[in-house]
Parts: sequence; structure tokens; C-alpha cells
Amino acid sequence: MRLVVLSSRGLYNEVLWRNIAPPLEEALASKPDTTVVLPPGFRRPSLRPESPSWLRAIRTVRRADAVFWLQLHFKPPGPIWALAYAKPDATRAALTIDSFPAIYFRLVTYARAQRLAHWFLLYRDSVLALKSAAPNRHFEWLPIGFNDRVFREQGLERDIYVLWLGRRYEPLHSALQAYCAERGLHYEYLEPPGRYLPLDELSRLVARSRYFVAIPADIEDPIRTGGLSTFAMRYLEGAGTGCRLLGAKPRSGEFNLMLPDDAIVECAPDGSDLAAVLEQADADPAFEQKARAASEHAHANHTWSHRADWVYSRLNGGPEQDLFSVAQDVVP
Repeated sequence: MRLVVLSSRGLYNEVLWRNIAPPLEEALASKPDTTVVLPPGFRRPSLRPESPSWLRAIRTVRRADAVFWLQLHFKPPGPIWALAYAKPDATRAALTIDSFPAIYFRLVTYARAQRLAHWFLLYRDSVLALKSAAPNRHFEWLPIGFNDRVFREQGLERDIYVLWLGRRYEPLHSALQAYCAERGLHYEYLEPPGRYLPLDELSRLVARSRYFVAIPADIEDPIRTGGLSTFAMRYLEGAGTGCRLLGAKPRSGEFNLMLPDDAIVECAPDGSDLAAVLEQADADPAFEQKARAASEHAHANHTWSHRADWVYSRLNGGPEQDLFSVAQDVVP
């Protein structure tokens, strides 16, 4: 199989995309007969300045048996869309990052318009809902992965008691501030929440942390998620770095498919039981053992390299994953 990966790099917000697209695309690039193509940008009023790049990209796609790309929602950026159909009879597959209920109708519509043989989604509940609504479309669950080059144990002193990256839920954030201030503990969070950090700095920051906050997105923003409570990449990033997760599990049940149950120290999302929960966890003699086991499990099963293996297998005729199994060993 000759596979062409149409790269998403440079087409989306780098902070959002950098721990998804590059590691997955690089892992796919290591497969036999696989080529990564960076689609040239559109230039107005004419494409003439980019013509040589476009011609090279078109020729590469026309030699492909299969074409794969990543997209944020229900359709890819224009440059990817323009190249995806350079060879009409190629097998086409896409991975959508956000698939909340508000776009289900468009996902069904665009599945037909894009003529996708495989449409991978990261949210298990979305796949189950879409399979029920449109059984003739090819929606498949691809469990989320993480960038193991960034999120890994480094043997650093864990002098940060608790770390919160990304969007925050104010009640829990305030409870953490108060708890750590009263006890002289180091609570680290980015301000503003989406602030850019170089990847090497981000890697060291997480590796210095004892607890890593992870909560489902629906707690922080139920309107955006449409009430869908999903497993987020943050769970794997914290666990993969050897932190104990602190927060709440998603209602989807994906956590129990992806990580050991004791990888997370659960607390009320409003922080009302935070003191009791953390005091009990800190006194646990198996604290480091549980964190290490979760890290080993994440690296052994849930890197983007593992996900690339699954995508490549499916495009090469491998079987679809059993969405209804609850055994951890079925998750690629």
C-alpha cells in the first residue's frame, strides 16, 4: 500500500495542534511506502507563485493507494481538500479531533461528500451515536493518544505540588489555590490558561509535578461539548509523565478502558472535598508505585505511534476495533 499523509502542520493553531499532528504524522511516515505531503498554501489572486509545489504534491497524491489527513471538525482546510481528490479512486481516511453533538449532522453530511472509507473520531460516545444515526457511514473510534517525546519521566525533583494546564474550572481552581496557600505548597498554572510554552519547557514543567489536574471538558464548558463527557489527552499526558492525576473521570467510561483505575485521585469538581482527598492520597504508601504503573501503561499502549499502527492497519485492510469491549488489551 502506498500511503500519502496530507500534513495539517501550519494549518491550525500551533498550541492546540503541536502534540497531535506532528507525532502522529511522523509515526505514519515511518511506515513502508508512506509519504508526508505539506499542502502548499493558497495565494490570491493567483496560484501561479505556488504552481511548482502544487504540481509536485498532485503527482505524489496520484501515485497513492490511500490518503489520510487530520481535521479539527467536520471538514479539512482548503489546501488539504484540494489535494485529497487528486486521485479519485484512492482510499480516503480522516481523523477528526473534536466531534461534539453540535456537528453530528454535518459529520454525516460531509462523510458522504468527502467519500471517506474510514472516518476516525477520538470520542467513543460520538462514534456510537453516529453509527446509530448513520449506519451506512464509516465512523470508527480511534482512542486519543499522547506525545511521548514531551510527556515522559525525566528524573527531576517533583517540587511542584499540583499543575493545571489549559482551560480551568474556577471552583476547583480556587479550592486548589486556597489549599496550597494554607500549606505552603507550590500550585502552578498558566496565565492566561492557553499561554504558549516551548515544548522542552512544557516537558520539564510537567515532569516536576506531583499531581496533574485533569477533568472532562463538559465540566468547564457544557455548551461547547453539548453535554458529552469525554476522555481528554490531558489524562494521558499527566499519567505518561509519572504524575498522579487529580480531578474527575469522564462519564463516557473511556477512562476505565484507557488507564488503571488508581491512576487518578478523584475529587469533587467544585473542590469541596479537596483537603480530605489530598491528605489521604499523600499518605498512601503506594503513591509512587501507582504513578509509575500508570506511566508505564500509557507508554506501552497509548502513544501516537500506537495510534499510527492502528490507522495504517485499517487502511491496509485490518479489522475494525470492537467498540463494545471493556477489556484494556483491545485498545490499540
